[in-house]
Amino acid sequence: MTFQKIFYVNTEQKPWYKVLLWWEIRRIPYNVLLVAFGFLIIQLISILPGNGYFKLYPGPALVIWTFALIAIFFIMANICYSIGWIIQLLTRNFNHALVKKHTTRLFIYGLIISVIILFVPLILAILNIILPEQLLELVDKLLKSIFRIIN
Repeated sequence: MTFQKIFYVNTEQKPWYKVLLWWEIRRIPYNVLLVAFGFLIIQLISILPGNGYFKLYPGPALVIWTFALIAIFFIMANICYSIGWIIQLLTRNFNHALVKKHTTRLFIYGLIISVIILFVPLILAILNIILPEQLLELVDKLLKSIFRIIN
């Protein structure tokens, strides 16, 4: 099987259950790739100099929070993954060239976005080492803006 056959969405007219089956068969490799990149990110963060991005204290709380954050990420990633087949089902009757072009690449787009999101903690950890004061100010401003919007 070629890369294109495995990861590019076939936009031919087919029943909804075949569209869903195409996506669900690829959910396993999608999650395997996310686990591999997630493990890589954790390893890279753990070798950074200093105390790391967060001051972590070993114990049951750390394990629970780590698994909770991983579970939340994977639930969100798989909800976003499901949006791929929903978009394909909603747009399968469109004959516009732009829709067809991007529909065939939905799986690839989603995978790239998920991997980029996985790199956010590493980027923040590196910024924390290079610009600790500026990062703290940026996070403080961001949180204050969010709370102003909420209230």
